Amino acid sequence: MKKTLFILTIISSLIVVFIFLFLGYFSLPLLKTGGLFHIITSNWNPDISYGLAPMIIGSLSIAVPAAILAFFYSISIALNIESLKNTKIQNILARFFNLLSSIPTVVYGFLGLIFFVPFIRNFSGGSGMNILSASLVLSLVITPTMVLFFIDTFKNVPKSYKTIVNSLGGDTIDYQMKILLPYTFKSLSIGFIMGFSRAIGDTMIALMISGNSIMIPHSLNDSARTLTSHIALLFGGDFESMEFKSIFASGLILFSISICILFLIHFLRNSYAK
Repeated sequence: MKKTLFILTIISSLIVVFIFLFLGYFSLPLLKTGGLFHIITSNWNPDISYGLAPMIIGSLSIAVPAAILAFFYSISIALNIESLKNTKIQNILARFFNLLSSIPTVVYGFLGLIFFVPFIRNFSGGSGMNILSASLVLSLVITPTMVLFFIDTFKNVPKSYKTIVNSLGGDTIDYQMKILLPYTFKSLSIGFIMGFSRAIGDTMIALMISGNSIMIPHSLNDSARTLTSHIALLFGGDFESMEFKSIFASGLILFSISICILFLIHFLRNSYAK
């Protein structure tokens, strides 16, 4: 069994290295035009500059607010589920959020176009297809997964802690605020990072709702293009053009972000175990 796991680990590591080298190789023509630093800091201007700064900033401007909103949604929902005394209702709600997490992202995007975009258009003006709309819808996409993670996290807290708080005259709020949340802080941090990872890797919400404007956004009302939607929009282009080569550079940046997130989660898990 150990040998099998070791072999699978080696194979997985080789696949990861191969993907990195594959993306790096096909990104070379674009990287030679100005280097990696130039690519990630300059604007997109075909035939002059193929900088990915607008897409990088667009990805972060949508993913960060979405992850923050989803984190607070998820914490609130998970705490309310944890406070229920009926375990059957807890299990039903957990299955409900498990069902929500399995709904295809395109369904959320379609509902966002019908409900969120017109509301944002009437509320803030413009087309309604902007960072604010995309962040709101994306937060709903990643909330079910984060809720399930937090529910499992809260279940790992020894039940004796709650009994002690009750014996001292404390209520549910005292237990959650003074024991539960501090005890699970590092796990909650991991949950937030996982939610952010899910948000920055999403394609359909950004593609359908963000507006896909290649410009550096300056407010929530601006449209934006993410790295993932940039890949989707240019994938069918001329294979020899620099525009097409930019999708490999976009993939390389996303891959690097994912690796950094994995290392961060691994570090937090190790420190939590200690």
